[in-house]
Amino acid sequence: MNKMDMKILNELDYRLSIEYKTEQSWDRLRNNHFVWRELLHSIRHKNKDHRPPPPPPHDFRRKPPKRGPFRKFALFDAQKKRVVGNPAPIKQHQLQAIIVEGKITGWLGMHKRKHRSKPWDIEFLKQQTEIFYVISASIVLITTLLVWWLSRQLLIPIQQLIKGTQALTSRQFKTKIKINSHDELGQLADDFNTMSQTLEKFEIMRQQWLTDISHELRTPLSIMRGEIEAMQDGIRDFNHEALNPLQILRESLQLYHTQLAQHNILVEENLQADSILQANADKLRQLYSNILENTLRYVDSPGSLKILSEQTKTQLCINFIDSGPGVPKESIGRLFDRLYRVEQSRNRAKGGSGLGLAICKNIVEIHGGKITATNVSSGGLWIKIVFPLK
Repeated sequence: MNKMDMKILNELDYRLSIEYKTEQSWDRLRNNHFVWRELLHSIRHKNKDHRPPPPPPHDFRRKPPKRGPFRKFALFDAQKKRVVGNPAPIKQHQLQAIIVEGKITGWLGMHKRKHRSKPWDIEFLKQQTEIFYVISASIVLITTLLVWWLSRQLLIPIQQLIKGTQALTSRQFKTKIKINSHDELGQLADDFNTMSQTLEKFEIMRQQWLTDISHELRTPLSIMRGEIEAMQDGIRDFNHEALNPLQILRESLQLYHTQLAQHNILVEENLQADSILQANADKLRQLYSNILENTLRYVDSPGSLKILSEQTKTQLCINFIDSGPGVPKESIGRLFDRLYRVEQSRNRAKGGSGLGLAICKNIVEIHGGKITATNVSSGGLWIKIVFPLK
């Protein structure tokens, strides 16, 4: 209401400026309440789209209105004497100067509102307060429900991820998470399921690997068990035999002669027969058999295998040099590691279990020797075994 009054006040100031500029005095408006009312009504009609008031009675010209918006405003001359409008003293008005051509020609006053608490004002304030409380309670309730719903949407997937992670730590690799969303949590659930599926595949591979290991170790373990039982029964002495290791190598070559010939692998040997070594014959047979098995698996057909021996006073050196292909540089250092396969993509029949050369290393080291592998310039693999002579 105050903003509307100020708007009317400014419009009235503008109209009165034109009035004074036209008449050069306030005589036309002095105590002329009819003209004053017409002026006010024209302004209110412009601002509120009110209809113009009906024609006043003949005595309205000299009588001020008793009610309505006309009692709020008053016009005073330059000396602040009332011309027309609200009859209250000037000190009870909010004044605004009327300036024409840079000169104050009068004062426009708006009667100040008196702040009185009326019953209907108090009732209105009470109603507004109640409405405010209802709206506030509704907002709190809606916000609480919204937060609860959002928390369920966020917490339930997180709880499922926690349970799924705990299941994976318990080796339950078939665990899957169902989250029907396309946001970041849904993407995380998909990644979790992918990881779970990958771990399940690795578990299957691990079980297959254990099966392969068991199969590979069954025969040598049976032999070892028989040897131990023979020693316990006194049938075999618990010591190393003094034997010729190159004679055992020839026997092994004789056993693999047919298979090497079928693979078109030509064997050339130059072995010294006077070397005596304190060793276990069965272990040496297993050593040579594993090397020859690798030759059958990896040497291209047709190919060749050279077996050369060198002897000094302190050691015996046996060399196995094949025609290739050799071993990649990044794999040559791990060739004797347990369960290491150079060709990961080969099947078990081709690539073996990765135990053959590891067993060879173990046998050689048990006898105090050393085994190494290098590539030769011709493209083949050179396995060198050195035994100490006692």
